[in-house]
Formats: sequence, structure tokens, C-alpha cells
Amino acid sequence: MPFIGKHHHSVFSGWHACLVLFKRMDMKRNHIQGFSLIELMITLVVAAIVLTLAVPSLSDVVTRNRVTAEINSLIATLNEGRSEAIKRGRTVSLCGDTACGGTWSNGWILFEDTDNDGTLDAGETPIKISNGFTSGSDTLTYTATNTYVQFKSDGFALQTGTFKLCESGGAAKYARAAYISPTGRVRLSSDSNGNGIHDDGQTTPNELSCP
Repeated sequence: MPFIGKHHHSVFSGWHACLVLFKRMDMKRNHIQGFSLIELMITLVVAAIVLTLAVPSLSDVVTRNRVTAEINSLIATLNEGRSEAIKRGRTVSLCGDTACGGTWSNGWILFEDTDNDGTLDAGETPIKISNGFTSGSDTLTYTATNTYVQFKSDGFALQTGTFKLCESGGAAKYARAAYISPTGRVRLSSDSNGNGIHDDGQTTPNELSCP
């Protein structure tokens, strides 16, 4: 009997020790879980702050890339027009929008201009047609004597002119311009003084602005 009692006491002690151990493990686990939750909350707060700072920067990059692609698309067409005029030995014109109405934001048409009037007439075949900018809100204007661009058979331009591109918000830092010289060559605006705004690149730079 003493043996049985001793054994019973040992079993009870063992269970008691296990319960104490489980309680300690449970308390430790709860402590760890609580600490992880705090860590998670801190991480979320930091992530939110970083995201808040990053979103404007990302938006800026997207806008800059968009206007750069848009002005480069126009310049590529102008260069193609000059090249085609020389290759064909004929006048090539570029007019605004798909009906030569002069609204450049809606696109443009490059064509061999047999009667030199700057308008796509019956019998004149387009060389290239652009349907405008994908954003649908950026504006492109052209300042010159005529509303169209024309390259003569030697590649020279009928007139000098300036294209200016403005993004929908009107921020000057996104403005871009393309300048057509008398020889027909096209030059892109640049930030010559490093202040973040493009200018005409003259000795005394004139910064671009958007209405």
C-alpha cells in the first residue's frame, strides 16, 4: 500500500508539473503573439508612411514619362516628314487632327502635299496618321504663321514654328516643346539651367509655361 500511495503521489506531481509547464508555455505564447501584433502594427504604420511619400513620386515619374513619350512621338513624325520630303523630292505636310482642323491634341496627319496647301485633299495619300494622345487630357499647341508644318523637297521647312505640350494639370515642370528650324531640323526643349523647368535653350532662356 505505501508503494501504491507513493506511486499515486508521483503521478499527481507529474500532472501538476505538466500543468505548470503548459501554463508557462501558454503565457509565453501569448506574450510572443502580443509582441508580434505590436510589430505588425508598427510595420503597417511605417509602410503607410512610406507609401504616402512614394505615391506622389510615382505619380511624378508616370507623368514625366507620359509627356516625354508624347513629345517624342511628335518629333519622330516631324523627322519622318522631313526625310520623306527629301526621299520623294516632293512637298510633305503635317496638319493637326485627323481632318486637318488644327487641333493638334486630337492627332495629326502626315501626307504628300501635291498642291502645297497644307490640307489633305482627295487623291493625296496619308503617309502616317496619329489619333492623338492616350491620356486624352494633355494639350498640344502649334505657334507659327500657318496652322500646318510643311517640308519642301530639299528638307527645309516652309516656316519655323514651335510646338508646346502641356499636361492636364498645367504644371510648368511637365511642359515640353519642339522647335522647327528653317532647315527643317527639329529640336527638343531642355532644362538648360537645371531648375526643373524646360526652356527654349537660348542664351537668356525663356522658361516654358502652361495656362
